Amino acid sequence: DGSGNPKQIIGRQGFGPGEFGSWIIPYITETGFITGIIPESGGSSYNLFSPDYKFIERKNMQFSELDKQWKKEHGLSTVLYDGVYSYSQEERLICSKALGKPEGKSEKWYYVIAYQNKGDTKVISVQEDPLNTSPSIKEDGVFLFHLLPDRKFVYTNSHINRSFKDGNWYYSLFVYDLKTHEQKEIKRFYNPVSIPDSVIYRTTEYPENLPEYFLESLKKEERTRREKLEAIKVYAPLHHIITDGTLIFALTWEYDKEKGCIVEIIDSITGKYLRSAYFPFIPDFLKNGYAYRLKTGSDIFPEVEKYKVNPAVYSK
Repeated sequence: DGSGNPKQIIGRQGFGPGEFGSWIIPYITETGFITGIIPESGGSSYNLFSPDYKFIERKNMQFSELDKQWKKEHGLSTVLYDGVYSYSQEERLICSKALGKPEGKSEKWYYVIAYQNKGDTKVISVQEDPLNTSPSIKEDGVFLFHLLPDRKFVYTNSHINRSFKDGNWYYSLFVYDLKTHEQKEIKRFYNPVSIPDSVIYRTTEYPENLPEYFLESLKKEERTRREKLEAIKVYAPLHHIITDGTLIFALTWEYDKEKGCIVEIIDSITGKYLRSAYFPFIPDFLKNGYAYRLKTGSDIFPEVEKYKVNPAVYSK
């Protein structure tokens, strides 16, 4: 509530400091079911709660029939479940990172999106993980995903899902309908943004008294990062997507020091671009016209900040 007191405790209160090793990561769908991913399990286990916050079950995906099926049918050796979105006890959308050789591809890490309903599983998308490098270069693209109402979701791989045609660059968003299993592509023109020298040739400070071999390893990684940024020259089109209702907020790399990040607002139903707006920070969530940001730190109590977004941003 407004005083910082819990309105609802899901599960039970802890008995004291140190009982829980880390936060449970909750995923909530439009039906109200809550899925809590357990970090200590490597993302393979989750707790499921009903819309009235009653515990239903704990499931370990690592020993599930789904895990066995994926590994056998899609050539996967390791599956890490990044997100599980439950619409009921039998229906869920699953996002995972998987190591393997799906459909004859080379062995790499992939992002896999799958839908499970009453035991039947449909693999929707298998795309290479853009951060499957050392060091990872987020400037060259990341995998992005967000839920939409009415059992839909939007996703893109900003490393891969961009194209060049007639002298212009375009990025693609994909809206998938779990009810009909139809997918719609939304293409949007964008201007590539050059990566500034301040990012490529950043000043790196290393802790003192590091072992020589470890220090050299860090310096080598930084050299590799610099060489990769020199080679790609420009940012990928997007670094985040967030949804609020049926609207998609696509966060670009275009940035103004005074105003913030340029965000493109797109109607997921019509596929039309509506307008752009400046966001002074990247929200953790958007909900009913409000932006939420979670502030955490080793020396502060966590805070949830709530900001009202200018209604003009939402007008259609």
